[in-house]
Amino acid sequence: MFADDLLLFGEATTEQIRCANSIFEKFWRMSGQQFRETNALGKYLGVPLTGRAPRKQDYRCVIEQVCAKLSAWKAKHLSFAGRLTLAKSVLEDVPIYPMMTAVLPKTIKKMHR
Repeated sequence: MFADDLLLFGEATTEQIRCANSIFEKFWRMSGQQFRETNALGKYLGVPLTGRAPRKQDYRCVIEQVCAKLSAWKAKHLSFAGRLTLAKSVLEDVPIYPMMTAVLPKTIKKMHR
């Protein structure tokens, strides 16, 4: 097992924090690895890990990915019907994980303008 192979979940209680710290200390002793503190948690399945309610800036990459796909299809001189078919079959999948893990901010639909 490696440190980036698992996620720990728990309630935000003192008891749960003590339990998590105990797990980390055992891991450090057994593996010799220690973690550095960071504010950048990265992404999991394309979803930003922020530790707070999502903001529209957190989903800029989703909007950019959709716009890039649309631009590429337009550049290939596909008909409107062809682009529409691709959009329905492919673009619906781009925001699936973000929409499964958090309620997207209503303002996200205004980001591309």
